[in-house]
Order: sequence, then structure tokens, then C-alpha cells
Amino acid sequence: MALVLSGELDIATAPAMRERLAIHPPAGTELLVDLRGVTFMDCSALRVLLEAQEASRQEGWALRVAVAPGPVQRLIELTGTARLLASESDAVAA
Repeated sequence: MALVLSGELDIATAPAMRERLAIHPPAGTELLVDLRGVTFMDCSALRVLLEAQEASRQEGWALRVAVAPGPVQRLIELTGTARLLASESDAVAA
């Protein structure tokens, strides 16, 4: 299962992002959140991702995140959350 997001993810769009991530896959499956088309992401959107990551741990499904080099990757690295978010290869894509 994949969720492809694009554009800007910020305080204005974080609630819609939260709604899209609220539909969790069944235990034992995986959800890939593809952020490669995201041009800007702030901490409110990052918080939504971290909440989904916590839900995945509690409910037994996997959350993977794909990012492209650029501002989203930089935010994830600067905040130290890269170790919490995994990509298809178990590390945030470089």
C-alpha cells in the first residue's frame, strides 16, 4: 500500500495529511509514504509522520518513507528523526 504526497506539507495541510494517514493497513503489512514530490515540509507535517510511525509500532504494521534529496530530507536529518523513519531500504532515502 502506498500514499503519494506532493506539494507543500505544513500547518495548513497537516490535518488533511493526518486524515489520509489515519487509514492504517492491517497488521503484518506495510504502508509506503512517498514524499519525493513534496517541495516543502514543516515540523507539523513531520509530527504527523511520527504519529503514524508510533501507530505502526503499536498496531504491528510497517511505515516506510521515501524522500528525495532536498528540503524534506534536510528537515528529517536536522531534526534527528531519520533514525525513526525508515524507507524501502530501512533508511531514509538519501
